[in-house]
Amino acid sequence: MQYAKSKSGYKTVDLKKSIKEYSLSEKSDFTDLEITLSAGSTDNANPNLVIKALENATGEEFYADITREDLYNSDMELFR
Repeated sequence: MQYAKSKSGYKTVDLKKSIKEYSLSEKSDFTDLEITLSAGSTDNANPNLVIKALENATGEEFYADITREDLYNSDMELFR
């Protein structure tokens, strides 16, 4: 669980249900995390919340370069 700021204050966000898939790969001097998150009007997750949750869980601070590569519809088909 993670807390996110909303218009009416802070709310608890369950990031597990928003993560559709992920992969980790070790590079020479960093670890690459590719993640597919929900981004709809009712179910969405900010990638910065995922990084914050990882920091809270590990006690480490992470540098994140976040790039949106694609958008998918609710059936996980590429949105065009």
